[in-house]
Amino acid sequence: MNAWTGSNGLRGSRARTLSLKKTWALAFRVRATISMARRTACALLIKSMRDGPQKEQVMAWIFLLAAGILEVAWATAMKESHGFSRLVPTVVMLVTMAGSFGLLAVSMRSLPLGTAYPVWVGIGAIGAFCVGALVFGEVLTPLRVAAALMILGGVVLMKLA
Repeated sequence: MNAWTGSNGLRGSRARTLSLKKTWALAFRVRATISMARRTACALLIKSMRDGPQKEQVMAWIFLLAAGILEVAWATAMKESHGFSRLVPTVVMLVTMAGSFGLLAVSMRSLPLGTAYPVWVGIGAIGAFCVGALVFGEVLTPLRVAAALMILGGVVLMKLA
């Protein structure tokens, strides 16, 4: 098989058209799955927020998740700053770092330290692992993937405990 022959033996633009159709079909399925997951999560969030005392807990977890995402952003910006020698990534890093710490502090009003901090670090570690692999092309070895899955398992167990 070369650049002009598809896996089904077709040549030229016909092979590329079939490949493009398969790609779009996969993209549509992924989009539909994400949309369904988002609707389900929103429905569960709205239902849980109707219950008075749980509203504060739900908001704390949302703030903690946002803090973890900002942690990934500041770590990525730190790498892009090249040792603080580039102004824009350095400023982005400082702003997202402040936001991450601020949201972590707010979430810790309702969540215990022993839960909030490890979950925050876990989100940052898994997020940085994914950004490293997807954006910076870092090598994924089976051992690194297993370690990331163990971190993810620990974060899930902290949430459930």
